[in-house]
Amino acid sequence: MHSRRWRTDRLPACKSRNDRDRRIIGQGHVVGSRLETIARQYYLTLAIGGPVLLSEATSIETAAAFSNYGVQDPPAQAAATT
Repeated sequence: MHSRRWRTDRLPACKSRNDRDRRIIGQGHVVGSRLETIARQYYLTLAIGGPVLLSEATSIETAAAFSNYGVQDPPAQAAATT
């Protein structure tokens, strides 16, 4: 079970308590900014008629289609001839 408290043990060493407090506040700003972005995306989605959710079958099909997306290792035969 995850603690909802800030994990201060993962922060770099700080020279003073004020430095530590500033870094914790900085983390809160990042989390708040991300939350605002997600909330805006959801609001805009609702403004155009609501989100369209994929079915489980469509999600699996989409994941399979993207399984070979991006930079791929060359096939063994092609690598041997180059």
